[in-house]
Amino acid sequence: MGEPQLQNLHLTRVGAVATLTLDRPRALNALDAATLRELARAIRELRRDGGVRALVVTGAGDKAFSAGADIAAMAAMSAADGHAYSRLGHEVLARLEALALPWRSAAGSSWPSPAT
Repeated sequence: MGEPQLQNLHLTRVGAVATLTLDRPRALNALDAATLRELARAIRELRRDGGVRALVVTGAGDKAFSAGADIAAMAAMSAADGHAYSRLGHEVLARLEALALPWRSAAGSSWPSPAT
């Protein structure tokens, strides 16, 4: 399976381990809308790949893993665009979290719930 063509992140696989690298070091790997959409594409690829058993998420550069939301991009958004951007971020990160669930179940591990 070929790797998706992405501008702001890189997805590589070595054996059963996939590595997802956020690659916007000048912006401290902040998550703008384009990067979030690419992240969604990468997550879809990983869900389809039954051979991946572990995912490492990292950031390029030496200053930050990720600054989180791209505040500079948000400052230029209208209220409606900001709302859509916020929803996109929540949806993509929820998909990333859900990606771990089959691996947790398959490994038989018991992770504590957020309430504990």
